[in-house]
Amino acid sequence: MTFKSALQGFRSLMYRSGRIYNFLSNKIYNVRRKYLSISKLIGKNKHILDLACGTGFLTRFLHPSNIYEGWDINRRFLTKLKKDWMRGKSKMKYISVKQKNILDFHNYAKEKVDVIVLCDILHHINPSHFTLVENAQIHARKVIVCEPIAVKPKDIKAYTRFIRIFLKIGKFFPEKLYKLIDFLFLDNDGVNTYKKRLTWNHNNKSIKSLYKKMGFEKIFEIKDNYIGVWDSNN
Repeated sequence: MTFKSALQGFRSLMYRSGRIYNFLSNKIYNVRRKYLSISKLIGKNKHILDLACGTGFLTRFLHPSNIYEGWDINRRFLTKLKKDWMRGKSKMKYISVKQKNILDFHNYAKEKVDVIVLCDILHHINPSHFTLVENAQIHARKVIVCEPIAVKPKDIKAYTRFIRIFLKIGKFFPEKLYKLIDFLFLDNDGVNTYKKRLTWNHNNKSIKSLYKKMGFEKIFEIKDNYIGVWDSNN
């Protein structure tokens, strides 16, 4: 293994600990409002496939009558999800998690699920997000997507005061320092490069345009996140 290939597989502290990931996500975004909104759009008695489920924080807000299946390549996140469920942090009666690559479309079940959720993943896989959404629409009756408007630290509004202050100070950091902080502590998932992730560069107007281009007609704004809903019945 070369030094370069080893760096490509290195995950930041945020992606090496489900606890830290949940903590920072709650400080940067209004996670509760986001997942409550997604949960209401899902409803009850649905079979849900959460692609790139991460720590499965969504399960804490879903109705217990739903059947939940989460896929992610990060084994530590899946372990965190299962432990939280066993500790009663989720009221779900049935949860299934699988360590899978969400872009391996041949692994998708032939039968359609009721809902596929794509939350905070599209900006990580740009430009493959179009292919992911297309396949999700083939394998589900409804697809719900949620993405931040901005992923660059200087453009993020942040939910809590501490993070807002940090980001304001960070505007004076040189790009190389930003890149290092991201690599060691923040959004470096070990798969998608910093340069590639920063190609997700949107404002309110452009992200709505992107959603519509992918077929999401119902679009909802939640501060610096947008939720889109695609329904096969429409």
